[in-house]
Amino acid sequence: MRERWWDARAEFVARFEIEAAGDPDLIALTNWDAKQRLAAALGDEVEVLATVGDVRQGERGPKRVMLSRRMFDDFPIVFWDEGVYAASGIEAYRGEYVRVRGVVTSYVNRRSGERQLQMEIRDPGQVRLPKYVPPGQPGDPDLDPEFELRSPDSMVEEAPAVERPADLAPAERRPSGTSPSEADSLEPSPSPREPSPREPSPSEPKPGSADTGRGPGG
Repeated sequence: MRERWWDARAEFVARFEIEAAGDPDLIALTNWDAKQRLAAALGDEVEVLATVGDVRQGERGPKRVMLSRRMFDDFPIVFWDEGVYAASGIEAYRGEYVRVRGVVTSYVNRRSGERQLQMEIRDPGQVRLPKYVPPGQPGDPDLDPEFELRSPDSMVEEAPAVERPADLAPAERRPSGTSPSEADSLEPSPSPREPSPREPSPSEPKPGSADTGRGPGG
């Protein structure tokens, strides 16, 4: 049931809020003063709570995971090592709340020229994930195995849903280049019939007749 996932998600957030009530180094990025608190903690270690947003990586440079705060004002965490990123498991938790601990640093955005805050991740242990499996991910107890995605290599040809009757004749092949309507109109022409003996018409004299058809005055 999705209710279990929802309850586990709420419990993960509530646990952080309880701890943050007595620890100023725990910052929920959904709070209105989160940006000011991060700026004040520049150079210090803090722990943040946020949902995982986009993952960005150019042709060169580190992988940047955007922790959602609000539109166009997300907080990036930077992975310089691809192995650290994979080991953290954060890829499977897009859209879910995670906790990330690290030192707040800053950099200058080359496009805008503005100084922006960030956090560098050099150890997978800096990322704390919920204990539940996100919906739709492998291991989700509510995922129906009948609809679970399979790789092409694991797929086998299944038996037909309806068996073919034993007396079913194969469909006749039509000449290539013809449409089904044209093929239906191509009926075999009747075989030539032998001409029957021609009966003489009443006006013609029969062979051997006494009337030789003499002309007038014969």
